Amino acid sequence: MEKQAIAPRSCFHIFANQKTKIDKIVAKEKEAKETPLMAQYNKIKQKYPDYSSVIPLENEFLLEIETKELHNVIKRMMLFSTSNTRRVKFSIKENNLEVSAEDLDLGASGTENIICKYKGDNIEIGFNSSYVNDVLNHLGSEKKIIFKLHSATKAVIILPIEEKENYELMMLLMPVRLNN
Repeated sequence: MEKQAIAPRSCFHIFANQKTKIDKIVAKEKEAKETPLMAQYNKIKQKYPDYSSVIPLENEFLLEIETKELHNVIKRMMLFSTSNTRRVKFSIKENNLEVSAEDLDLGASGTENIICKYKGDNIEIGFNSSYVNDVLNHLGSEKKIIFKLHSATKAVIILPIEEKENYELMMLLMPVRLNN
C-alpha cells in the first residue's frame, strides 16, 4: 500500500526526518486544488555539521528597519548594481541607512536613504543584493526586522522583531568586500 501525506509546500523538509518511507506527497494550494507532486529525498548518513559554529555571537550593533521599505529600496538598487557582483553598500549611521549601488561599466549609480533605529558605531558593509532580496522576500510578512552586525567582514544575523508562537527564525547573511 502506498503511504501519502498532505502538506503545504513549505513543509517538505519535515519528511526527511520520517522513519517510514513516504511514497507520494500531495501539495495543497491556497485554492484547495490538489496537485500531485512526487518528492524524493536522501537521508544524510554522516554527522550533520555543527551549524551553530558559524553563527556569530558578538554582533552587538542593532539596526531596526521596516521590511517593506528596505525591500523596495533593494529592488531599485538592484537595477544599478553590477550584473556579476550585484553589490550594494549599506552605510549605517545613527537613525539613517544609506543604500547605494553602482555599475561602473554602464556609468549608472543610485543612492537612497531610509530612516531607521540604529545602535552602534558607524559602519559601511556590502551585500549581494540578490541575497538581501531573497531574505526580504522570505520576511515579507514581517513589519520590522533587526540586523545584528559586528563589522564589515563578519556575518550579519537578521531576525523578525515579532516572534511567532512555536516558530523561531534567524537568517544569516554574509557580506561582500567593498572597493573603497
